[in-house]
Parts: sequence; structure tokens; C-alpha cells
Amino acid sequence: MSTNITVSDEQYRNGKMIIGRHHIIINLISSLDILISYWLAALERELRRKNLVLKNLEDKDNKDNNETKGKALKLINAMGIKMNSEQVIDEIRRMEKPKPGTTRPILLELTIGSKKFEILKQSNKLKRTNIWIDEDCPKDVIEERKALIPQLKKARQRECKASIKYNKLIINNEVYQEEDIETK
Repeated sequence: MSTNITVSDEQYRNGKMIIGRHHIIINLISSLDILISYWLAALERELRRKNLVLKNLEDKDNKDNNETKGKALKLINAMGIKMNSEQVIDEIRRMEKPKPGTTRPILLELTIGSKKFEILKQSNKLKRTNIWIDEDCPKDVIEERKALIPQLKKARQRECKASIKYNKLIINNEVYQEEDIETK
């Protein structure tokens, strides 16, 4: 029992056209996915633009947010920065869940972006302490920054001017990203 299925030229062309449209739709969806992820990353960066993270500030089983605010403001004032907490600080709170033996970072949400840079410039006054101040970044950017640190140290050993800005390594005013360094 053999059956012969014949396909007319018109049916063949319609099938090819449907397959072609299918590929166009798949390409469109993948480019929209890329565009959406780009805009989500840009939105997240904008939301974190005025935030700072205070790390390793002592917390003796502290559950009171006012005490956390007081400690953070005391630290900032000790650095020589005068701040009116009601006008400049939007929110101060502990990040992450408490873990035994570790201190939780403090998220400092500022209303004025210039205060963020003023605090970062004065953070060198904390060199002799175990406390440090960082920008608030998404986890993927933090991982990129961690990967750039060995190259930063090598550049500084060669007495080059080197720093990390967001997820880019700057050596002698030349900008490098993680991909650039991996290929070298």
C-alpha cells in the first residue's frame, strides 16, 4: 500500500514562504531580547547611580535601622563631609541577610549625585581602617570588576596610573574592558 503525495508548485512556494517568515520572526525576537536586556541594564544603572555601599562597618546584631543610620552618618562626618541627613540622604539600610561572623554592607541612597563623588573622593581617609566605600553596582558588574583587579594591580606595579570605573579598567587614560584584557 503505497501512497503518493504530490505537492503542487503553489503549495511548495507557500511552505517556503512560511519557513522564511518563521526565520524572520525568530531573528526579530532575538534582537528584541537583546534590546530589552540593554534597556534593563541601563535602567538598573540609572536606579543605582546615586547609591553607595559602606562595607565592613561593625554591626553587633543590630536590628534597629536608626542605629545603622547613626553609625553611617558618624563615619561620613568623621571623613570631613558635612551632610544634612534629611536633605541629602534618601535612605540608609542594611543589605543582605545577617550571617554569623560577617558584617552586612550598608546601602546609602543619596538624593544629590555630587555628594556621592564627594564621599568617594574622601574615602581615602579610611585607608588605615577595615571600612571601605564602593559604588552600588549590579552583580554582573561586580564580577567584571573582580576580574579586572589582577590587571589593575599589575599596572600599578609597573607604576602606571590605573583605576577601575564601573566595569572598565583605565590605564594611563586608555580604557579596557574584561574582554580586551582576556585577548591580550
